[in-house]
Amino acid sequence: MADPQNNQPPTAAPRSTLGPRPEVPAVRHAQLPADLVADPLAALTSANEIPVLPVQSVSRPCMLQQVRGPLAPQFIELRDADMILGRADDVDVRIPSSALSRRHMRIESYAFGHRVVDLDSANGVFLNEVRVHSAVMRDGDVLQLGNVVLLYHEGR
Repeated sequence: MADPQNNQPPTAAPRSTLGPRPEVPAVRHAQLPADLVADPLAALTSANEIPVLPVQSVSRPCMLQQVRGPLAPQFIELRDADMILGRADDVDVRIPSSALSRRHMRIESYAFGHRVVDLDSANGVFLNEVRVHSAVMRDGDVLQLGNVVLLYHEGR
């Protein structure tokens, strides 16, 4: 409301001050007993007084995701044993495409993942657009075999 004597606009009310900030004591971590140090979960819970709950991890196997070609889309789970991929009836992974050789490539399992090996196919094996005879696959790699396109997903 305007001041009627001075014909001045109203002024803002003075702000209240809260005073100086109180000092916050420095947080010190207590020395943990030896039996708690052996169990990290108990040590975290005891030292911080915050309950720590174990997390369940969901594992998934390594797989190839077929995104183009006959039978796409599909997921092909990769086992620990070697697998042959091609268009023949007696292979481990059959994809009925005339662009694939009967025994087109082998997928080998090893300690750190999977490797592809071209079995002298007519149209070759391309890993990330580079023709390879043998190569180690990494998560997200793109394999192309003729008109078939596969994505590699590492297991977790």
